[in-house]
Amino acid sequence: MIYTERMELDQNTLTRMKLIKHRYEGRIPSGFRYYYGGVLDNNQGDIKTCMESFSLTEEEVRRYAKICKIIEAYNGIIDLIEMAKADVKEIEGYKDFIAELRDESKPFLDEVDSFEKPNKEETKGDIESKNLIIYSGYIDDSQKRTVNARSGREEQAQRSIANLIEQLNESDYNKLRQNGDVNHIQDPASKMGAYVGKNAFERFGSGSTKICYVRLSVSEKNREEIKRTLNSDFDILYLVLSYGDFKNEGCNLYQFFGRVCADLKRNFESVLEIVEIFKNDFTEETRPIAMSLINNGFRMTEELTACLGSKKMV
Repeated sequence: MIYTERMELDQNTLTRMKLIKHRYEGRIPSGFRYYYGGVLDNNQGDIKTCMESFSLTEEEVRRYAKICKIIEAYNGIIDLIEMAKADVKEIEGYKDFIAELRDESKPFLDEVDSFEKPNKEETKGDIESKNLIIYSGYIDDSQKRTVNARSGREEQAQRSIANLIEQLNESDYNKLRQNGDVNHIQDPASKMGAYVGKNAFERFGSGSTKICYVRLSVSEKNREEIKRTLNSDFDILYLVLSYGDFKNEGCNLYQFFGRVCADLKRNFESVLEIVEIFKNDFTEETRPIAMSLINNGFRMTEELTACLGSKKMV
């Protein structure tokens, strides 16, 4: 499929909106959303109410109002896209609404992007992601095996998976290796280490819960483009292929890795395609695909870690 420059711009905008939601939504005080429209309209009564009710400065009130508008527009766009999924032709009918929502938030995007990050000492304990995580097209298989295990350990397994995803998102890779929590996956069938191209298929997790991924090579040009689009730097781009808890799934470690390696073999070409997209400089066709993968990665990470409760985002 050939993507036009307009479609590419739309995807980049959507990705920026998603990142703002991911970073700031947890910091907006409960109840603030009832007043943000009035704040944007410069209603002094609503501004004063927010300052007094939520112990915020006027600058913070105006900032949160802009963030609320971006989040509302993003949620509206996603809802419209989901509605259109049942019939691809229906997306045509929603294009004007999607464009309207997107354009409503655009005046605030650059302003929010330019916000200075809080001082490290002021935000001690807050989460600041070091890495980016994207997911394979067959990741739903892992979710189904986890949720439908009928072992009595399903909720425990989901929380363990969420904790590992969060650690992978936030931790220094070398420190994880030093702790002995990262290892190369050996394919039980071949007794050899598994690879995707030159990228090692690795596992993270010291107990029965494992996250299986490859660290993607990202061309320097692509890295700079992603940083500009997200207005944020990153250390490693992980492609998560499988996850699970072998005790929850009623098997041993050997059987678990046999399953995830078999999954990789069945889906090898689609995984290799993702590897090549980020390894080689983006083209008109691959750029929007890459941004869509990143955007969906934010969504999937939020879904997987939702069981840990709301977190404050930097």
